[in-house]
Amino acid sequence: MCAWRLLKIEELRKLNDDEIIQRVNDLLAPELTGTSTWILEPADVAAADFYMKELDRRENRREEAKRDEIESDRWRIDFGMERRIIQLIIAELALTVLVALVGFYEQSKDLERQLQAFGKVQLAIEGTTQNVAKLQKSTDETVKSISLLNDKMQRELDLYYEPSVLLVYRRIGTAEIAEVHNYGRTSIAIVGAMSHMRSSGTVTEFTRLREPLTISTGSFNSMGSDLVSRLIRDVIVSGGGVPLTIYFRAENGTVWEHHANVNRCPVMDGPCVTFENQRSEPIVWTNELARNLGRKGS
Repeated sequence: MCAWRLLKIEELRKLNDDEIIQRVNDLLAPELTGTSTWILEPADVAAADFYMKELDRRENRREEAKRDEIESDRWRIDFGMERRIIQLIIAELALTVLVALVGFYEQSKDLERQLQAFGKVQLAIEGTTQNVAKLQKSTDETVKSISLLNDKMQRELDLYYEPSVLLVYRRIGTAEIAEVHNYGRTSIAIVGAMSHMRSSGTVTEFTRLREPLTISTGSFNSMGSDLVSRLIRDVIVSGGGVPLTIYFRAENGTVWEHHANVNRCPVMDGPCVTFENQRSEPIVWTNELARNLGRKGS
């Protein structure tokens, strides 16, 4: 197992890509010396996954910066063209009016020629109207680009608050507990859990913590509630395949649920359980869910 230390955000930003790749290699395939052995643990895999996601995020930011630069250049070109179009429109309008005035002065005695001059002015006005319509369309496209940029910034903010949670089984003395590891960028607060107890006739049971269990970024805490402890003992005795769900809040106020299948370890590993197929997804906090977390079974 590779020893690794959680980094502060400032330290992580100072690492270049090669240093992060080296950390991933040290976690997944360290160099062994002598008769030393190495065991890959879930924490090592989670840490390596964290660093690889950081590499992906950096690559995405570089690609987005390139796209932003291209869009910025395109916007400047479009703005310059629009400005030139307006200048041409003004020049065209001024020239048309001048021509009309000269024609009116020279043909003041001829009504037919006056009408022709008026017609030229009218055509010029229609052309100006069309050009103004084109300018309005260009303005609408600019507003649309700004809206897309705002949507992009909102997605970046959502990604920043997206949690990364991992459940790990631990036995402390005679207590069966589940450690909740927070690998996200912000703190989380666990409020309750839900599972199916076979020993109680396969019923759905909820539990709500008296006080939210806050876990800061890069740390973990033990969730030793009565429901979780009984669930672990139930799986050790009756077998695995039991779903477990924990509910928590992110720093931005969104509510998430983290799912895991609780399975019994092989006999050779002794009485223990594993948490498999773990995943997190956002949910809508409802009054019904709040009521369920306030009682033991349903």
